[in-house]
Amino acid sequence: MAKNSARKLATNRRKQWQQILQTNVVPTATDYHKLYRIVLDTNIWYSAILYGGSPENVIRIALNNCQLITSIYIINEIKTNLKIGAKAPYRWLNLLEKHLIRNSTVIEIETFPPIVRDPQDDPIIATAIQGQCDYLVTGDNDLLSLKSIDFLEIITVNQFLDIMNT
Repeated sequence: MAKNSARKLATNRRKQWQQILQTNVVPTATDYHKLYRIVLDTNIWYSAILYGGSPENVIRIALNNCQLITSIYIINEIKTNLKIGAKAPYRWLNLLEKHLIRNSTVIEIETFPPIVRDPQDDPIIATAIQGQCDYLVTGDNDLLSLKSIDFLEIITVNQFLDIMNT
């Protein structure tokens, strides 16, 4: 993913994301929605930070209405992809990491048997399952082809937006 993008993360996008993640929001369940536990795959964060659009809307909605679950593996993958693919500055990446940790429940991933073709996706699924998440939001077709594992639904950005708008 990161290899295909030569785009540099612009200063104004970095400042915008710093503001988004600095907002001190405590999500609460509404009459219409329970407080969903979700994992946002690395590709959602990468697309949102670089390009905005629907992935950015997912993150904004999730920050206000869901309990974000993540792992150090996911945070490190986000940082690596942004460093390589978008040439994001080291200091900003460390600030991003602090905000991700502050806005999420960070779980430790225990060993997990291989589930999908790409072994790099297994820690993402392990994070969602061990975090007892309702949803894993992703754009990865290997993960999306699974559709669900036990109680975990693996959904697209648009499916998540539809769920949150009902």
